[in-house]
Amino acid sequence: MKTAPNKQQIHRTPKELWHGGLVVSNRVKIDRYGQLPCWEINYQLSGDVYRNWLMAECAAIHRKVDKAMHGINFFGSIMDKGLPEAEVKPLLLKVKSLMQKTHPDKAAGYADEFKLMKQCSDWIKSDVPLPTLAHSVSVGPS
Repeated sequence: MKTAPNKQQIHRTPKELWHGGLVVSNRVKIDRYGQLPCWEINYQLSGDVYRNWLMAECAAIHRKVDKAMHGINFFGSIMDKGLPEAEVKPLLLKVKSLMQKTHPDKAAGYADEFKLMKQCSDWIKSDVPLPTLAHSVSVGPS
């Protein structure tokens, strides 16, 4: 910096940054155990919106495919393994789309996300297990 910042520049509030277009905000409802729900405002830099969305999307898809392949370990027993057949093809298309967006030759800085999507693609191509009985049949009062 060639000049020292003045007091107003130092004490900017998130609202002033938002009005200036430097940050964007998102309201999220937070439910905490034992407390009343409340609204929380999350801020992020305007230039990082796409990057944060892409990273969150890759992580969410990886969690979903990992859960489908390996299930959930609940006190030593594996539960909730597999995906319905109707979800597999759209999920594979989404994974391929994200692989193209995160390919190291096309976009820099997404190598980890590309590895996650490659792993998801391999898992899906190796035949995701069929769903457990809980997925295919809805249990209701009879």
